Order: sequence, then C-alpha cells, then structure tokens
Amino acid sequence: LPAKEKDTAALFLSISWGYSRGGLGALGFLGGDKLDLMWETEKTSFISPSVLRRGMRSQVASRVMDAVQGDLYIASIKAYDRKTLDAGVEKMLWHTRIACPAAGLSMASTLPAMIVAAGPFIGRETKVPVWRDTSELRIGSVKIGEATVVDSPKSNGSTDSPAK
Repeated sequence: LPAKEKDTAALFLSISWGYSRGGLGALGFLGGDKLDLMWETEKTSFISPSVLRRGMRSQVASRVMDAVQGDLYIASIKAYDRKTLDAGVEKMLWHTRIACPAAGLSMASTLPAMIVAAGPFIGRETKVPVWRDTSELRIGSVKIGEATVVDSPKSNGSTDSPAK
C-alpha cells in the first residue's frame, strides 16, 4: 500500500516472480554459494567436480543440487531503504529468494502457497537454504461436537422474541 505523507514508508519492496528452466544457472538463486556448491559448476578437462564431491555433501546441499536439475517457480523479494532510494542510492537491506519445483503444478495456485510457506523467513538472513513443505503449514479446522438441546433462558418479562 502506498504510504500517506505523514507516515512515510521506511522500506521499498521490489517483488518479482517467474519460472526458471532446470540447470545449474539456478544454483546461486537457491543458495549454492552458502553451501560451497558454486565450484561444482566449473568445467575441467579431467573429471567433473561433482563426481569428486558425490556422497560428501550435506543433506541440504544434495537437495539443492537435485532441485536445480528440474524446472522451478521462483519469487524474489528485495527490501531497500526508502530514504537512500529517494536520494538515488540503492541500499538493499535484505533479499529473500523463494523457489518451488514446478513439475505438475500451476503457478497461479503454487505462488501463494510458496509465499505463505516462506513467511517466517522473509526478511531474515539464514545460514543455509531453508526447506519447507506446504504440508507443514498450519491448516485450520473446526470440529463440531454432538448436537445437544439446551433449555431456553427463562423469560425476564421482555416482550422481545428470542433470536433464531
């Protein structure tokens, strides 16, 4: 929402989303730099670096490498300091990157779930990429017990009829 003049916004958010084809190009977006995976994208004339590292990666690093092999829906949220941006200087305060495998999913229904799943991490720096499953989200439910008959309140002399 645009800020009112007396309540000027402190942040300017830049939000983008889209689709990324599978391949190592998405490795940086998914936090490959935090997991020391970027060197595995380098080509050598001898043996592939990924072969040397096979079986030695953390579970999160292996999951990231698996994820970049498939197509992804992605979202990027960047926050800038509003005052410095107004002065012509881009001072990024934080950048949250969100991704989800795209196979068999519609972006229209997947993007809102991605944002909700990422909610607790938006605007926070993490040491390594965080994986969430939408099944981890709280799903509200209401359980209605067995119906019982309750006597109506005794009349207090009012002529108003009881609410139905």
